[in-house]
Order: sequence, then structure tokens, then C-alpha cells
Amino acid sequence: MNRLLVVIPTRNRARLAGAAVSSVLGQAVATRILVSDNSTEPVESDELHRYCAALDPAAVTYIRPSEPLAMTPHWEWALQRGLEHGAFTHVLFLTDRMVFKDHALAEIAQLVARHPERVISYNYDRVDDDRRPVVLEQRDWTGKLFDIPSTQLLRLTATAIIPPCMPRPLNAVMPVDVLAAVKRRFGSVFTSFAPDYALAYRMLTVLDGILYYDAPALVHYAQDRSNGTTYAKGIAARDQVDFMANLGGALHNAAAPVPAFHVVTNPIFHEYGIAKAAAGPGRFPEVDRFQYLGMMDFDSRQIVNPELAARTAALLRANGWRRRDRLAWLLPRLAGYLRADPVGALTAAFRRPARFPTVEVALEYASQHPRRARPNVRHFFIWFLFEPPGVVREVQAASAPRIPLGRTA
Repeated sequence: MNRLLVVIPTRNRARLAGAAVSSVLGQAVATRILVSDNSTEPVESDELHRYCAALDPAAVTYIRPSEPLAMTPHWEWALQRGLEHGAFTHVLFLTDRMVFKDHALAEIAQLVARHPERVISYNYDRVDDDRRPVVLEQRDWTGKLFDIPSTQLLRLTATAIIPPCMPRPLNAVMPVDVLAAVKRRFGSVFTSFAPDYALAYRMLTVLDGILYYDAPALVHYAQDRSNGTTYAKGIAARDQVDFMANLGGALHNAAAPVPAFHVVTNPIFHEYGIAKAAAGPGRFPEVDRFQYLGMMDFDSRQIVNPELAARTAALLRANGWRRRDRLAWLLPRLAGYLRADPVGALTAAFRRPARFPTVEVALEYASQHPRRARPNVRHFFIWFLFEPPGVVREVQAASAPRIPLGRTA
């Protein structure tokens, strides 16, 4: 029988962590939740400790390192402490800024029961609560399970396509045996600055492939507390400042093709470069420089810091990127999407996302009123997986899981 461990690492976000815990407890799944509190603010730790202490100790365990740790060593520490609490077969991490939708974890557990040896990733919807009214961005989905070779995901990264199905610990359930194989191969499970993507590429090194459940099982919110969101905008928010301070004197993005780019996907290319060097020759393709620079240019449009935006534009020019290159990069991607899903592309152009007065209302709506599934469509989030044809296949399960995340069209 499979036993799932849900690790919730958190730092100075007691209420957000409590919501993540609650979203797991509300599922009809036997899990053990490990809340690892890495807070530096006593008021946050006290609030979270009290919350967890009031819950069933057989379901929720609260732990705290002897002193605050940087993100990567904290995740490694939390994972090892969690595995000491029982004979678990699978592990998943849940960020304190994500919650599971109603019934979603139960659906994932059903898939795990049928494919216990496989890493299974899934997608998420997003609540943009950094503005008012709050906006809910609901993603297209098919409800299908796809078998994706590791070589395909590595090829996509090398061409500057970072698919949502990338098996990070925050959007994937991972067999303990796979994590053990990673540790044997690399000496640890987590590493580097972005431990989620670092582990993704380590798993792709030791695995032939993963399964991807094409459904938004999670809802991502609290954008003002997101390191990734503030980093993308070039904003020095308190969580981002805290994260960067814990990196020490190491050169940021040193393994990326151009380390100086301060944009949201460059840390991913850094993790790709770290894993590529560790894997040895032949496993990871070389990054396509034109595609990489195109992604740096695309990411630069999220920057709201004028000084950083100017530096990034100058850095692009210094690397030979010209304005005409933007269209040469973007048009083939748009053309591929239009060919794969013309109806979806047209609908998306005119769709107005749902707006809500509060985050709480948006989260409730996201869980209870999902977008209809589009089971026979290669939508925006998966169309690139199927090039070239025949590489990715749909898994034909003996009995398909019940899909309460939405209604099929």
C-alpha cells in the first residue's frame, strides 16, 4: 500500500502555511503532513506552532530546525526528517503559497496506485492577487495522462521551452526510490539556488521519463510573497531580499549561458547547466543560444524596475540581440500554437479572466468552478510536447480516474 508524505516548507508565512495544510486535510487521502517551519520571526513561528498543535498528531507533524537555514539546505533537512517518521513510498512538496483543489490530491493518489514506480507531475491555476480586483487565471487541460521521455523535456529546455509538466517537487509526486536514486547519483537530493528545478533536472538524469497528469490540481496565489514573481519584476520585496541574502557570496546564475541576466527563467538555465555538467557528455543537449536570448528578451518584458530593464536591454544588445530577432523568435512559436489549437488561441485572445473582490473568494471559485476540460485538444500548455510526432504518448489506464476537477467538453 502506498503511503504519501506531504512536506510543507515555510518561512515567515504562518497563515499561508495553514491554508496549505488545510487543503491537504480536506482530501480523502491518507497522508502524513510534515510542516517544516524555517521562520526567522518568532510571532510567525508561534502562530504556526499553535495551529499545528491543535490538529491530529497522526496526520500533521510540526518541526523546526535548530537555526534558520537557506532554502536548499532547509528542503534537504525537511525531507530527511520527514522520511524518518514512517515507511513512506512517495513524497510531494507543497509550497505555502499553493493549495490543492477539492478532490485533486485524491485523483493523484489514484494515479499513484496504478503507477507506483513513476514520477507524476501536474499543473496549477494562478490567482493574481497583486492587483485589485483579484484575477483568476484558469489553465486549459485535458484530464489525460501522458508518458513523456526525459530526453523530450531536456530537448525542450535546450530550445528555451520550460513546460509546466517539468517534474518539480512542488508539482509532482515522487517515489521515495527515485529520490534515493538521485541521492546515490549526486550525493544529495536538493542542490543549488532553485532546489525545485535542480531536482527536476536531477530526476531527468536518472529517469527514462515521467508521467504528466494534464490537470490543474493546485492553485497558486500570494504573488506578493513569491520570490519568483518579485525576481521577475525586479522588485526588492522582503522575501526576495531574504532569499538573496541567504545565497552567500556565490555567483548567481553562474552556470547559465549568460549569468548576468536578471530575469525569471535564467535561474532555470543555471540549474540545467549544473545538472548538465554533473550528468556528463551526451545526456543534456546544448542550449540553443538564439532561443535562449529570445527567452531572456521575452522575460525582460515582465521587469517593472526601470534601471534593471535598461541594463537588461543593453545586455541583450551586447549579446547580439536585435529588435528584428524578437519577431523571428516569437512568430514560429505563435504559428505552432495556432496550428495545434486555433480555436483555443482565438478564444484566449478574447477571454476575460474572472475577477473577484478578495483572494479567499477567488480561491474558493478556482476549486469549485474549474474550466471545462478539453480532452481532445493540444492546448497552449502541451502542444509543444508532441513535436516531433510520436515521442509523447497517452497512457491508456485500465480504469480511468474519476475527474472531479471539471466537466469534460
